[in-house]
Amino acid sequence: MGKILSIVLGLIVVSFIAYKVMYGRMPGAGEPGQAPPEQLKNAKDAAKRIEGQQQEAADKALNAGQE
Repeated sequence: MGKILSIVLGLIVVSFIAYKVMYGRMPGAGEPGQAPPEQLKNAKDAAKRIEGQQQEAADKALNAGQE
């Protein structure tokens, strides 16, 4: 029984350390920096901005070819 308990506790410790190394924070802690809804809004805004820039570049290329 003692061997099984020590193996389980060892796996928990190793899992905890691996999580800390991979994600740089403690398990169960909130996201560092912005909250997820804010990050999603920023990503949507950036996607719209990039899409608009690409559309302008495509329009310019098409107008240059017609002249």
